[in-house]
Amino acid sequence: MKTIKEITKSLKDVLSPQERLFRSLVHYLIIKGRSIILYDEDRFKEYLLSIEGGETDMYKFLIQRRHEFMMNVEDLVLKRISR
Repeated sequence: MKTIKEITKSLKDVLSPQERLFRSLVHYLIIKGRSIILYDEDRFKEYLLSIEGGETDMYKFLIQRRHEFMMNVEDLVLKRISR
């Protein structure tokens, strides 16, 4: 299994630094068994605040990106159920 560092490095020239951070964060939370943080918006915000130390531009990007991610997950689940 790839480490976060390896994943981030492989995406370096393809994605923006913000998107790489988001994907690495999602990977980390899932691998560490803390995916509930992704699903609970309040817990996700608390987790980000503990990392970022405040509502920075990166914090706002990650909140928005999580919302998009969750909408995509919901769409995938609904498509799967409707088969």
